[in-house]
Order: sequence, then C-alpha cells, then structure tokens
Amino acid sequence: MPDGFALAGADVRSAPGSDRPVTRMMYSDGLAAFSLFIEALPGPEVTAMESQDGATVAVTRLLDDVAVDGAGLHLVTVVGEIPVLTARRIAESIHRRPPS
Repeated sequence: MPDGFALAGADVRSAPGSDRPVTRMMYSDGLAAFSLFIEALPGPEVTAMESQDGATVAVTRLLDDVAVDGAGLHLVTVVGEIPVLTARRIAESIHRRPPS
C-alpha cells in the first residue's frame, strides 16, 4: 500500500446481476481514497485496462493466482482518486497468499 493509507473497511458482496462474490477493500489516508475489488473472472471478454476521468482512475488486471474462492482467473480492479501509476502498482502487487 502507498505510505499513509490504511484499511478503512472491507466486505464481500455479490456482483450486480449474479451471485458471484466480489471482495471489496477500501483504503484512505484521510484525504484520498481508493477501493480494491477482487472477483472471479466474469467472462472471457474481460481484459486488463486503465482509465482516468478527472481525478478518478480505474486500473484492472487479470490474475490467475489470486485465491479468493479457490482457483482460476480473477479480476483485480483499483478505483480511486490516486495517480494512475499508484493504482497500477497496487493492482500489480496483489498475489495469492501461500497456503498455511
């Protein structure tokens, strides 16, 4: 995580229009904030992307090693009012935890 950011909340919800779980973690430094979403790949047409609209950025990355619900391809998305490079680094830092 970028310096100064701390977990402000987390939950697991269903993706809109489906029963697929989406893990959401919200981080803040008291001024800026971003959300991190992890979900099983919703479809084969989904690709990695980066977008910016004003101060809000969105970075999506496909991962095949994120153990959220077992295995398989997952989608990691970072959305917030942070620099694109920071959002990209956050998305790229997400990896599966080793089994305990």
